[in-house]
Amino acid sequence: MKYPNLRYGNPQAMKHYTQGIPLAQLAHKLRRSERTVSDWLKGTRKVPFWVPELLRLQAMEHDHIIDRMGVQPKRKPGIVQDTETS
Repeated sequence: MKYPNLRYGNPQAMKHYTQGIPLAQLAHKLRRSERTVSDWLKGTRKVPFWVPELLRLQAMEHDHIIDRMGVQPKRKPGIVQDTETS
């Protein structure tokens, strides 16, 4: 984790790892209240250093488990190319 102050985590990293996760589920996952997690996402409160790290590690573990199970990863969005040739 490279962030100027080691006491606080990078809020952009937290937003990256929380995309698509409902607030109630995220609060349960982090074992914090919905209000606290909401304040972190809004930027009202500073994010503790362990939050983005925990989310990153959980995402890595999930990817590893999916890979070990042999499940094909979902296609990630990319650049749309024009297939028509005129």
